[in-house]
Amino acid sequence: MIEFAYSLKNDAKRAFDEIKSKAENLDFKPNLAIVYLTESLQKDAKVFKFDFNTLCIPVEGFITPEGVWTRGCLCMFADIDYSLNVFRGNVNEVVEQLRNAEKGKFNLLVYPLFYVESRYAFLGKYLRLKITSDLEKASKIYEDLIYPMNTMLRPFRDELKEAVSLNLFPIKFGIGKPQIYVNGERVGRGAVHLFFDREFAVDYTDFLPERQNDIEQTKEILKKEFQFIEEVEVKKSRLAISNIGELSIREYLRKHRIKMRENLEKDIEEEEFLGATPYGLLFFSRETGGVAGLGLMDYDLKFYPSLFELTPFDNKAIFFGERLGEGVSKIASELSERKFNFVFFDQNLMLMFEDRIVNLFRQRKTHGIITSYPSYTGDIEKRTMSEVEKRIAMNTFLSTVTINF
Repeated sequence: MIEFAYSLKNDAKRAFDEIKSKAENLDFKPNLAIVYLTESLQKDAKVFKFDFNTLCIPVEGFITPEGVWTRGCLCMFADIDYSLNVFRGNVNEVVEQLRNAEKGKFNLLVYPLFYVESRYAFLGKYLRLKITSDLEKASKIYEDLIYPMNTMLRPFRDELKEAVSLNLFPIKFGIGKPQIYVNGERVGRGAVHLFFDREFAVDYTDFLPERQNDIEQTKEILKKEFQFIEEVEVKKSRLAISNIGELSIREYLRKHRIKMRENLEKDIEEEEFLGATPYGLLFFSRETGGVAGLGLMDYDLKFYPSLFELTPFDNKAIFFGERLGEGVSKIASELSERKFNFVFFDQNLMLMFEDRIVNLFRQRKTHGIITSYPSYTGDIEKRTMSEVEKRIAMNTFLSTVTINF
């Protein structure tokens, strides 16, 4: 059994009391609560603790049959066979733990995509990046900050298990954010793995046309979807980029008269770092011909981080400006083809089409959350553009997952 409850209150205690009272009136006794908290409640997430397992996940907003909200919380109560585990460590350690873990018919993986615990930790990594001149060393430094999206899904893909991953990367980024809580305790830098011994109907879409057999043909298709600016050669390692052509990221963006942010240290400390940008690099997978976009900011970084492992991708990339061909009509068409009662909806789409997306979900009468970069491994029947490794579909723009519980 699965039921939803929500509160629009901005006070954590009052919001928890409201959803708790709704839990007491359910027709079943839940053994799991997943609470999706908007920004106003995230600093007091420890308040949300039932006498059964409670997972609190930060989100940008949530969707109910009554509307789309950016305040309060949405709670999913369930009486279901499941197991919940928390894994901690660097990316290699967590991936190894995931490989050894028991997996269900359906798996949910939740973790901070990029996480810095403290100002001291941030300054330490920042200084190490400034003094190193080696691209591989820079990539190793980023391993202590980033859980790459494609890497994290490989343990599930390799066992042919279905999994959705929520790669949390808030629009307003800061030190110690995003913060996940399990039973009132902070997870910090770690990954929460929920597995269910039930199959659900799951669909992933990136709202893009299908890729072609030939990468050059795929590029021609994508020119109609994005503002293609220039094809470039990128010097990269596993998790870091040093140059676009002969220029640093900042120099390259300034060449195109793009200026967004100035001081990385100040922005992160004051939580003014914006986890969204309309410009980026479009990388092409050598394995599948699929594509992944990496957003770019013009911070003064010698080595720019990648949120996914770059090893499977070609050194040639496209510098692009983000847009979606056909706009909201494309989203409406894709969603109308699917039967679902829950959606993980990409926050970038809300930034692009907010009012029209709100109206779209009012018509749909479903529940869901607005979050960052939902990714998927499982059976992918179409030649999905963002299938960047066999059975792994992930993107940093325009990706959405629907579930029919």
